[in-house]
Amino acid sequence: MRARLLIALVWAAQWALAADASWKAYLGGPGSEQFSSLTQINKTNVNQLQVAWTYATGEKGNYLFNPLIVDGTMYVLARNNSVVALDAVTGKERWTHPNTGAVTQRGINYWETKDRSDRRLLYLNAGYLTAIDARTGNTIPSFGDNGRVDIRVGLDRDIDSFPPLQTNNPGRIFENLFIIPLPARGDNYAAVPADVHAYDTRTGKLVWIFHSVPHPGEVGYETWPKDFWKTGGGVHNWNEMTVDENVESPTYRSAPPGMIFTARTATGRICLVIVWSRWTHAPASSCGISKPCITICGITTCPPRPSC
Repeated sequence: MRARLLIALVWAAQWALAADASWKAYLGGPGSEQFSSLTQINKTNVNQLQVAWTYATGEKGNYLFNPLIVDGTMYVLARNNSVVALDAVTGKERWTHPNTGAVTQRGINYWETKDRSDRRLLYLNAGYLTAIDARTGNTIPSFGDNGRVDIRVGLDRDIDSFPPLQTNNPGRIFENLFIIPLPARGDNYAAVPADVHAYDTRTGKLVWIFHSVPHPGEVGYETWPKDFWKTGGGVHNWNEMTVDENVESPTYRSAPPGMIFTARTATGRICLVIVWSRWTHAPASSCGISKPCITICGITTCPPRPSC
């Protein structure tokens, strides 16, 4: 029996037609609120929900993928890791974008310009940040190298010494940036450096890097063994990121002890378990990208302002 996406209940059509609500990000929004302002479903009628349509994925198995709904289109993962666009009212397939290799299992990201002339889906595929047109499913050739960016580039390692970095962490959109914590590909400090990379959503250019193991001149460098950043790694953010729109700063939780994302020392590790690490930003630069700063247990450091 072929697996089916039982994601189209009666509310799917109502959702698609609502002008004031959508599901444009993983878990409902940048802050993972998992909340919608729609009111059609409530405690008095939830027991009346019925299946409106189903979509055959053509394969067996379960999906962890969080669909997005934008402008009446539902974006799902199906058909051998393809990204598929469906009419959220009828379930009719609008387009399919095939992918070779793994796609981030938890979800993808939607980004658009202020005038909505450019609308994109961004996600990891086989270790490459990939950008496709949200309206057509076509690759955006002007993004990176013909629509793809190898996220290993920028690490202080011989990138050919380890395979492409694929993670189930969907990352987050913040202004004109796509921010993704890299996977460590290991459970100890000899793993790959799990830095945080931020990419320009329009060009695919690597805008800034936050080193999970501090480099010379960075906050906390002196608390690590000398030159540990050259050979050590790990300390990754295996959890998801969120964006606090009230203060306009992407934030994320630290990983559990032993896998601490921004660990500095044993003391810092304890601190990070119970304290938020927070990205903030200075006023936007002329190219529309803000200067990122990170505050860890009360200590703030800011990488250089990006250039256009």
